[in-house]
Amino acid sequence: MNEQDSIEQATTEDAARSIRLGTFFAVAVAWLAFSFAIWFALRTLIVFPVIRATNALLTAWMPELFQAATQSYQQVKLSLYASTHALGGLPDSQFIVDISFDALKFCYGLPIYVGLTAATALWSDRYWPKILLGLLLLPITQVFALVGNALKVAGFEMVSAASTGLVDAGVAPAVAQQVALAANNDTVAILSSHWMNLELIAIWSQFGILIVPVLAPVALWIALNGTFLRALQGSALVEPEPVSGQNGPTQSPPPSSP
Repeated sequence: MNEQDSIEQATTEDAARSIRLGTFFAVAVAWLAFSFAIWFALRTLIVFPVIRATNALLTAWMPELFQAATQSYQQVKLSLYASTHALGGLPDSQFIVDISFDALKFCYGLPIYVGLTAATALWSDRYWPKILLGLLLLPITQVFALVGNALKVAGFEMVSAASTGLVDAGVAPAVAQQVALAANNDTVAILSSHWMNLELIAIWSQFGILIVPVLAPVALWIALNGTFLRALQGSALVEPEPVSGQNGPTQSPPPSSP
């Protein structure tokens, strides 16, 4: 550690010891509320790079299943290949099944990290590099979560989506259901050929939507603000010293005799 880092660490520790947990909690809540408001206002821009990266990954990994993952505001629309297999008198041809879901719900870790870092910045230096680092690293975890949900959608929702699409196109419901089941079998076979069984996909999806969006930003914030947090914890553990008189600690007067 060089001299400049030592000075910054000492300054951060001194500043953190000057506050209390209640103060930091109030500031953090205010910054989190502000960060979430900005995040929601910019939601279309927030999901843009995540959806583009997800599209590139899915179409390169499983081109026989995923045609595209496109954006519509904060929604991502998956276009999946399916085949009629000439069932029910239909021509043996390929068709596209479209399934949409909200991409923003996988990106709420970003305002959590920015809010916590901005709150810490009131008592610490070099917060802009930390924010920029989070803006670079957290989208990677968001792509991980979005890909997991895309695989879950393909593996678990193909039947209903394909059947509904075929019925809307004028196919008889019984034939549509038969074709949808065959399309689902094809999808499961493709996923299995890429070492993705339904149990693994379910775990990936649940981990990506319930754990990663919260764990990743908090873990990154803790890793980058260890000095501040240790000093803040130390300030919370320090008990106030008793008030001393001019010649030493004050004592209670002896009880008066009756």
